[in-house]
Amino acid sequence: MAGKCAICNAEMEKAIKLEVLGKHEAQFQKCHACGLLAAEDPHWLEEAYASPITAQDTGLLERNWSLMRQLCVIIENYFDAKGRYLDYAGGYGITTRLMRNLGLEFYHHDPYCENIFASGYEWDTEFKVDLISSAECMEHVTDPLEFLLKLKQKANAIAITTTLLPEPVPEESWWYYAPQHGQHICFLERRTLEALGKKIKMHVVSYKSMHLFSKSRIESGRFERLMKNTNRPGLFTRKSQYEKSKKRLKRKISMGV
Repeated sequence: MAGKCAICNAEMEKAIKLEVLGKHEAQFQKCHACGLLAAEDPHWLEEAYASPITAQDTGLLERNWSLMRQLCVIIENYFDAKGRYLDYAGGYGITTRLMRNLGLEFYHHDPYCENIFASGYEWDTEFKVDLISSAECMEHVTDPLEFLLKLKQKANAIAITTTLLPEPVPEESWWYYAPQHGQHICFLERRTLEALGKKIKMHVVSYKSMHLFSKSRIESGRFERLMKNTNRPGLFTRKSQYEKSKKRLKRKISMGV
């Protein structure tokens, strides 16, 4: 029986069935109001998380490298180079290590995974940060609203990455369902992001899989241009937005501004 949406409390409708872990039938429900697609009863999760990071995740290092470049651009343009930052659900600590290599005060938090690369920089949950990043996490949670509200208590802004759900609901072959490991149970549309922003009273801007929630308003056009040019050389320069932001960040840090 269809239930209520965890975000907007509207009625959910049965949308698609998948076979996860090669043996479990998974019924996914869609919210007609905000577009959330979520597993009805993900009873297989304990089995799916026998290993926190699945062996099928072959893009792990590439995602961390890409996230580092995006966060560098975001922080240089919207935040304080001398601020405090946190990578939440940060896995092995790769992103935290990469960000600290830039000279930023970054911390790591993930109680379910061994911290290999950011040992000694674990987050003290008592202090707040300017920005929390959380990569490829939203599709793993059972309640995305509760997850963001928890992060908002500790930060002025939240940067998440997740691939948005196309319309209409894609067929079983859509790669992001990833039923082989069974850990993806929650999918968001652009209107889902907007609904979440209203619920947590934060502005949201988005470009492809990068989504930034902020207590202060951020102009969406400029944000999209920055993200689009993160790795792209400029028209009159051979440097990408990342390379320019990295240089300016290091200058700000060295000058103490």
